[in-house]
Amino acid sequence: MVTASPDAAAPDGRPAVVAVCASAASPQPLLQLLRALTPQSDMALVIVLQHREALDTEPFMQALREAGHVPSPIAPDAPLEPGKTYLPDPDVIVSLENGRFRVQPAEEQPGARGTIDSFLVALASDEDGHSIAVILAGTGADGTLGLKAVKAAGGLALAEETEESRSSELARSNHPAALADAVLPIDQLAERIKDGVRQVRPAAAGLARPDDADVSAALASIAAVLRKRTGHDFHGYKPGTFLRRVQRRVQVVQVTSIGAYLDLLRERPDEAQELFNDLLIGVTQFFRDPHEFDLLAREVVPKLFAGKTQNDRLGSG
Repeated sequence: MVTASPDAAAPDGRPAVVAVCASAASPQPLLQLLRALTPQSDMALVIVLQHREALDTEPFMQALREAGHVPSPIAPDAPLEPGKTYLPDPDVIVSLENGRFRVQPAEEQPGARGTIDSFLVALASDEDGHSIAVILAGTGADGTLGLKAVKAAGGLALAEETEESRSSELARSNHPAALADAVLPIDQLAERIKDGVRQVRPAAAGLARPDDADVSAALASIAAVLRKRTGHDFHGYKPGTFLRRVQRRVQVVQVTSIGAYLDLLRERPDEAQELFNDLLIGVTQFFRDPHEFDLLAREVVPKLFAGKTQNDRLGSG
């Protein structure tokens, strides 16, 4: 049985990264969450605020300090450090590269910056699944693209429960909560984040290797269950990618090992479909995203036909 140890130290010193994304117009749910989510030695917390320039900074910072958080300044090329809380300045776009902050002036007007999406997409690319993205209510569609990227990279995606999220309309919306692995009220989010940190941080996620005999056998059994339940055979799937997707589902369903996940997969018919969706998320998300097709129609297709006549051909051969 393959088990992730919650007590192992991260071999490279890098923490799990938790990005809590919220609207500066309604900071109270964020502060409620942060009062229950105190700094941890194996976690770096980044607060990503939509409309950051509208934040009433002084009372917010005072409330943060009372909650046990002292925001660290974000300097260009500064390393992301465990145990710290970060709050980007207004009018900048912050991203990550090789575990270090990248900061650039915001070029777009407030409301058109995609502040949350920008950070989450960079986070997904840089942290290779060792991250948790949390979307609180009030951010609109900002965060939808970023949440997809975090999930595709193997990270955990969480959202605040609201009246809308409890409705049947959520699945058909473009709200980030429609993509979340768990949608929870604020008072439950903090505990879910803490549990997630123990699983996604590099020390825990990096123990299992696809070439280990036990892991390889477990993955083969998981592929067999998938073939039986979905009709799709993943025995030839890239072992590293397959393992990462399975580890993500281990985090989502909150079991302690790949062996325990195999047992759960056999017991819950619906989990096979969830794993199948995760395995294809990077392949199929483009084809399921109407915004991507809108972009093609506006930006790409007209250029393909520019200057062409009815006698011209597209492509080669």
